[in-house]
Amino acid sequence: MIHSLAYETREEFYNIEELTSDSKETRYTAFRSDKTLKQLTDASNRVLDQAGGWNCNCEHDCCGCWGMIDMEVAQIGENAFILVENWRQNV
Repeated sequence: MIHSLAYETREEFYNIEELTSDSKETRYTAFRSDKTLKQLTDASNRVLDQAGGWNCNCEHDCCGCWGMIDMEVAQIGENAFILVENWRQNV
């Protein structure tokens, strides 16, 4: 989703690095941006709204599909941010 966020802010992010995580449900991506935290947060909310939330449209439950349920941006330094994506599997 980092590329969707970059598209929504009309900015090319730099120093993008996906961080390792023991969790399949949470993904972390570090990046640098000249936008403010408020601008990035507003853009991430728009991306999440446009994605339509968790809905895989399968005919049956427990299909195994993954869907993003939440996305947050945290500032970790000057022009440095982390995108936190929370995913859920329909099992």
